[in-house]
Amino acid sequence: MRRIILLSIFISLLLFTVAAYSVAIKLVDTDIQRLGGTGQVGIICPANPCEIKKVTWGLTDTPKRVSAVNIQWTPNQPASGSTITYTVYVYLYNKDGNIAGSGSTNENGTGEVTTTISLNSPIDPKNIEKIEIIIVENTL
Repeated sequence: MRRIILLSIFISLLLFTVAAYSVAIKLVDTDIQRLGGTGQVGIICPANPCEIKKVTWGLTDTPKRVSAVNIQWTPNQPASGSTITYTVYVYLYNKDGNIAGSGSTNENGTGEVTTTISLNSPIDPKNIEKIEIIIVENTL
């Protein structure tokens, strides 16, 4: 009886060892696609200082609908002899948190500027609850 128990333990260990070796995978560096990352990098606002001074609305005549958003802000000043281009995006949200309208435009002004963003289609002012403005610096 003791031999049967020892034999079954030995066979179990042998099967476990074979199973462990049967799933071994061999890879070389060329078998794996290359991948890189920056690590964490700080985000710097492309406005100087990082604020928008004023937002006003462009309205159609009749009926009164919001057709554009005017954003007054000050872009960062470029180094002497260089130009910085910005893309300014605007999203208008309704009371349910859904996008009611949006638009974008490019800006390459310096000093305090007013960027006018035409909306994709005019919106009834009562359907506008919140606004989101995103400014992206396109060139360094």
